[in-house]
Order: sequence, then structure tokens, then C-alpha cells
Amino acid sequence: KVTKMLLKARRDIYFAGKYYESFYFDDVTKLNDQNDINSIISYSKEKLKNENKPMHIITDEMMKDYYSIGIVEKLIDDCIASDRVLVYLQPIYSTKEKRFVSAEALCRLLDESGNIIPPSNFISIAEKNGMINKLDEIVFDKVCKFIAKNDMDELGLNYIETNLSV
Repeated sequence: KVTKMLLKARRDIYFAGKYYESFYFDDVTKLNDQNDINSIISYSKEKLKNENKPMHIITDEMMKDYYSIGIVEKLIDDCIASDRVLVYLQPIYSTKEKRFVSAEALCRLLDESGNIIPPSNFISIAEKNGMINKLDEIVFDKVCKFIAKNDMDELGLNYIETNLSV
């Protein structure tokens, strides 16, 4: 009913120059802070950009997604500041030489409780907001320090691969 009423009212109001989109919060009590409104609208606008509707409803699920992204961004920042960005080396086996010949550096985050955060929980967010560059730099630095401290021949490693975001 509210949507229909707002759509009718919108037809009775004329805007000059610019087209305006309407956003409706399904449950405004779910806002953590009133200052989040513009950010949530921008986030929702991006999520709903392919929907050609005069009014967009910002659902509870969209707000949860928005806030969960903020939580992950804070976690990444905290891990960088507290040196809780870990590098795991995954061995790479050569079937030709029948031995491990190299390794791939894998980035993991460690939360405050000591739990490992899998990359599926943070990589896509870090790529979208640019934090991936700092994570790449940390991983690359740690790999270089590992190579400098260890005898790669003694370890049987020819090289260590690192993934760097474009």
C-alpha cells in the first residue's frame, strides 16, 4: 500500500533536469546509525542497478549484507595493523621430478580469537575496496623474508609463487 501511495505521489510531482530514484527501507529500525543511510542507499543502488524500477526496497537482507561487509573491512584493517596476516606455503609437486619443487604463498587472516579466516570470506571484499593491494604487499614481503632467511636448495624449493592482484 505504501509503495502504491508513494508511486502515485511521485507521478504528481514533477522534477526538472534530473531523474530521481526512490529508496524505501523495509525496516529502518535495523539501521545501526542514521549516518549509514547514504552509504546503504549507495550500496543498494549498486546491487539493484539492473532493476528498472521507480522505487527500490532496501530489505533486511541487504542491510545485513552491507553491515557484514563493514565487519570484514574492519577485520582486514585490524589484521593488517596487528600483524595477523599469515602466509601459508602450499607445496607444489612435480610429477616429472617426483618431488615437491616449489610452493604457492596463500594469504590467511587470523581473528582476535586465533581462528583462521578463509579467503572466501575476505578476498572479494578486499578486491572491491582496494585493501587487496596492502594484503598483496604484506604477503610478498613475508615471502621475500622467508626466502632470505632459508636455504631454498636445502628445502628443495626452486621458487615460491605469489598471487598479486591486478
